[in-house]
Amino acid sequence: MIPRIRETQLNQSPMIWGISDPTLESVLLRHAQNAGIDVRRRCVDAVELLAASAVSPGAPVLVDMNLSRLSREVLSALMDHTGNITILAGTDHQYSLARSWALGQVVRLRDSASVDPGNPSGPDSQSGPDSAGGIELEEVMRTIGQSMHRWVKPPVAQQVEAIKEGAHVVCMWSATGSTGRSTVAIGLAEAWARGGERVLLIDADTCAPSLATALGITDDLSGIVVACRYADQNSLDQRSLSSACRELKNNLWVLTGINDPQRWPEVTGTSLSSVIDRARDFFDRVVIDISPIVSDPADSVDGPYLDPLARLRPTRNMAGHAALKAADTVMVVIRPDAVGALRLVHDFGPHSKYFPHAKTVFLVNRVNPKYRNSLHGEFSAICGGLVGRGSQGEYQGQSRERNHESIHLPVLIMVPEDPVTETMIRMSATMAEVKTNSKIFRALRKAAGQISQHEMTAREMTAREVVGAEVAAKQLRRRKHYNKIADFRPLIKLFGIFGRHTHTTASGNR
Repeated sequence: MIPRIRETQLNQSPMIWGISDPTLESVLLRHAQNAGIDVRRRCVDAVELLAASAVSPGAPVLVDMNLSRLSREVLSALMDHTGNITILAGTDHQYSLARSWALGQVVRLRDSASVDPGNPSGPDSQSGPDSAGGIELEEVMRTIGQSMHRWVKPPVAQQVEAIKEGAHVVCMWSATGSTGRSTVAIGLAEAWARGGERVLLIDADTCAPSLATALGITDDLSGIVVACRYADQNSLDQRSLSSACRELKNNLWVLTGINDPQRWPEVTGTSLSSVIDRARDFFDRVVIDISPIVSDPADSVDGPYLDPLARLRPTRNMAGHAALKAADTVMVVIRPDAVGALRLVHDFGPHSKYFPHAKTVFLVNRVNPKYRNSLHGEFSAICGGLVGRGSQGEYQGQSRERNHESIHLPVLIMVPEDPVTETMIRMSATMAEVKTNSKIFRALRKAAGQISQHEMTAREMTAREVVGAEVAAKQLRRRKHYNKIADFRPLIKLFGIFGRHTHTTASGNR
């Protein structure tokens, strides 16, 4: 029986539809009215659907895979407005494609010819009263009813901090200018690989890709373009991803960037997100090098809502935005001078909204040892002001500080200036291949180990918060009313009083 929805709930959450077939839409609309479902807006294409969802954020969306201009980018943009999308698939290919996108619940419709909406069970139809030409409306209406019963939170309220499963993703980002970001990315990836982790280094720089040249990879094949094409075709598995990657050394693989900066439209945000999600399954750590993000009118917060097409137009920053959104840790590489500080202040604020829940690590590169202390004090104050908290220093004592606030404080790392970086570029080698005990590689290896330790601490804190929140509150109340003079628990533990049975409490042994 088709579920009926309470009117009070309908007023809170009206539905938005985007159905391409008029016959199917009329039959579904008639059943929706009988079930008490309020269809507030019916859209004719994906652009109108995106605009309607932006006007009514949080409203459930019902969309047909045959809708004009519908794509994974459109559904991804819809997920920013609502977390409740039901997709109707008419064929097995559409069903598998929609399931692979993982951007909503998918309902498979039976293939059939269209019928008269006024007589869905006419003489030429073998279906029952709850179907239209073999399309099971009961399942569709049940799915819609369940989605309407659920409380739909606004997209901002749905964003919660969580430790993602699979490989840990580290995104290397910097403000405009030459900061040595790619060199640091290579050094950190090599340090983690030498520590026993399976590391994938991705060159997602769409402005000036350089990892292939720096590492001496002369193949004309663009690994990231190949991987994105497999992702677009829903065929990115372990075999296809390994064919796109290049094994550099033990435990270290490289996914080279675009060989021509003009090919940046081939690396879309949704494709790169799929590549990163797939890489989480096969590697222990993913290090992504992206280009400095230049401000674009289409990237503004209000732009997509004023112009729905802005979310669908490809931009040069879409790969960088996708990497930042997928990152668990964002490494901000900074120049050690006033220009680097000024560019950091200008660029960090507008782009930090893309990684609100990622751990932020500030890394000052090419530091002269003579000015190390003064630079540390100045950049510590700047970085602490950018994130609204005091800086933590160079991870000193983080393994011992396990309180909640220490986990989320900004981290500042100072990397010394070392001529090994120039030698590795000239020789097309990694840092360890040039000199294992160089100053910069020792600093990066130490930072990599401390970051890994800090990640374990963060996971422990997250699990402890989720599982033991109520226990922590009780302990807090107990400490608040704690009286050392009248507390006999140490004596009870010392003399073994009430300890006759292993699984019983003291009060149970009276």
